[in-house]
Amino acid sequence: MSQGTLYQWIDELARRMPCLGKWQVTGLALFSLGVVWAERSTLTKVAEKLAAFGAPDSLERRFQRWVSNPRIDIRVCLTCWVRWVVKAFDHDRLVLLVDETKLSNHLSIMMVGVAYEQR
Repeated sequence: MSQGTLYQWIDELARRMPCLGKWQVTGLALFSLGVVWAERSTLTKVAEKLAAFGAPDSLERRFQRWVSNPRIDIRVCLTCWVRWVVKAFDHDRLVLLVDETKLSNHLSIMMVGVAYEQR
């Protein structure tokens, strides 16, 4: 887990997500790389995987603040992200895969993915 990788990802996100400020991009970069490295999205597990960048309990609190930041306009961020994903495909047609999983009577999770090379 090199700092170089993190800085490259920060630069890429800053170009692709102009809706975010510098510190918001840094938080997103750190969290998203942590999710990839941890292969989980649980804040505790992500923070543990990023121990090279700070104390896990401090990183977890930082991620909690980032996720609940009211100044981040999620709709604008999602629009930027969807544009980025769609531009990455050279195909005439984009196939979306949608899956809903009910975890209880009051909680469902919706997953949307993109079919790529028959996967």
